[in-house]
Amino acid sequence: MVHIFMGSCYKTKKFLLSLEENKLGPCMLLALRGNQTMVEILCLMLEYNIIDNNDTQLQIISTLESTDVGKYMYEQLCDQQRELKELQRKGGPTRLILPSKSTDADLARLLSSGSFGNLENLSLAFTNVTSA
Repeated sequence: MVHIFMGSCYKTKKFLLSLEENKLGPCMLLALRGNQTMVEILCLMLEYNIIDNNDTQLQIISTLESTDVGKYMYEQLCDQQRELKELQRKGGPTRLILPSKSTDADLARLLSSGSFGNLENLSLAFTNVTSA
């Protein structure tokens, strides 16, 4: 049921935050037992920086590395993060499409968060970004 919810949930980060607050222990236990959905959840928690405590992050990593599926998914996450950091270091994207309903504040936050030296095209279609 959690797997179906994760696939259709548009507020995934909020859901992950609620799991981190209340159910992190059981999630790690199920992941340790090979439950692929819980492995995915733990990887998403790391990817979205849900966990602030370094010891808890290390515990999650140890849990992931304890199973074949967890190890594989954690390696994929690490590779993805390295690739993303490398892309950002190289000057960022050449084309950027903002999600619909983005606001001025969203655009400001996005542009202040990284390198956009290679940006050639910015699409603001269907956004709430103003001329300000």
